[in-house]
Amino acid sequence: MTWTATLIHAEDRDSHWKIGISFTDGVRTKEAGYRFTGSTIAQLKSFVRAKAAEFESSDGVDLSGLVGQSIDVTPPTVDPPAPPTQEELDRAAWFDEYKNLQAMLQVTTDIPSLLTPQVQTAIDNARATLDADWLNSYLDGVR
Repeated sequence: MTWTATLIHAEDRDSHWKIGISFTDGVRTKEAGYRFTGSTIAQLKSFVRAKAAEFESSDGVDLSGLVGQSIDVTPPTVDPPAPPTQEELDRAAWFDEYKNLQAMLQVTTDIPSLLTPQVQTAIDNARATLDADWLNSYLDGVR
């Protein structure tokens, strides 16, 4: 059913208008007050049309049966994220190892005295591990 509206009250409040509107569908009448911040008649008409559309979208809804009943307002449950796949875990581990290698290389470049034979062995082992564990699919997530 189509609603029509009549402006029944308008009060200028400096930064906005306080307006009252009477809506009717020929059978029912609803009155409501609103805060309107527009400045043109076209904006007012658009505002009133939007409010009338809200009434139209609620047509046919009978809430009288809910009076006096508790309404469950518990938020819907959200499924937890899926656990990472083994491929995702392997990719993350590879990039963690890569970051560790980069850190070792940076430190030994900045402070050459730290490049001991043990550190060089760790660097070589990290390079070998990274090379052996590399999968081309790892490039899919690189930005």
